[in-house]
Amino acid sequence: MKIGILTFHRAHNYGAVLQCYALQEVLKSMGHEVEVIDYRQKFIEQAYSSFRLRGFIAKCIKLQKDVFQDIFCIKKRKQRKKRYCDFLTRYIRTSNPCTIHNVPTSYSLIVVGSDQMWNPVLTGGVDPVYWGLFAKEHPCQMVGYAVSSNIKQLSLVSTDTVKLALSCFKAFSVREADLADFMNKRYEPQIHIENVIDPTLLADKEVWHPLINERFRSKRYIVVYQARTYKKRPGVLMEKASELGRMMNCEIINLSGNEYSPSDFVSAFRYASFVITTSFHAVAFSLIFNRPLYAVKLNDGYDSRYVDLLERVNGTEMLVDVDFMPQPIEADYTEINKALNQFRKNSMDFIRANISE
Repeated sequence: MKIGILTFHRAHNYGAVLQCYALQEVLKSMGHEVEVIDYRQKFIEQAYSSFRLRGFIAKCIKLQKDVFQDIFCIKKRKQRKKRYCDFLTRYIRTSNPCTIHNVPTSYSLIVVGSDQMWNPVLTGGVDPVYWGLFAKEHPCQMVGYAVSSNIKQLSLVSTDTVKLALSCFKAFSVREADLADFMNKRYEPQIHIENVIDPTLLADKEVWHPLINERFRSKRYIVVYQARTYKKRPGVLMEKASELGRMMNCEIINLSGNEYSPSDFVSAFRYASFVITTSFHAVAFSLIFNRPLYAVKLNDGYDSRYVDLLERVNGTEMLVDVDFMPQPIEADYTEINKALNQFRKNSMDFIRANISE
């Protein structure tokens, strides 16, 4: 079967490109012909542009000092863009570039997901492509896999719009259990919305071997990755990591600045002695490689993504509040791996039932 994937593959974000790679590899392993639809979503393209003209002009008009910092950052953004483009070129098979006006539909099936594609804040409003609404004009079977959203933001979208979008799908699943419960109760769709595992955790561990390099292998280190910072104390995770590093005789590798390639990101988790993070996908890769982990709750409304995951796989002892006291704990993954394997099986059952000839 020829399958197209619609997802956030062009976001300069580790989790976005790595979940895309994982889903591609899972579907290929099932014997399908797979390509990622190279949709150039306007809002995302602007968000990750090397030069953000509108903001730059505004700062010039106000004579803000950080206009010079913006000029300095252009080079760093270009370097970051190159790292992600190189990864896509090497590991992701894509269609010809397209916009909202010419999304290809010459597939047996289109899989929408994973990631927060139904969070209108991240896409500049409801995006008709990510929401499957373009299929009303170009009939094509569609399945949603591990789509994510913020419940608060989703609830601001009109009920009629959400119901119309869901009616475009043959089957639909989401990444968080609370999101599945919310959508099933609020929208009462004709199809039952399932809770499935993120593609990074769906894939076998072996799928990551081609990406792993030796950059970090000879070191003892703690990975810090902040997808969000604690506004009252922005440096608190680094403070905790430094304290733990002294106890464990480890250096600190901070992945938060997005200055590493996606392959480096995976490699860092493979060889880490410990992980401290506020990121869903950093939690996911810690689980994949069975790393000792502190998943820090900031109680800002965005913790639920990894809180939900760790609750599902019996890993709640890895959840800590921001004022936690770091200790060099050992991680026992016996029960976690059992729960992960069952979650994978259930999610593969969803794929086999809905993505088949």
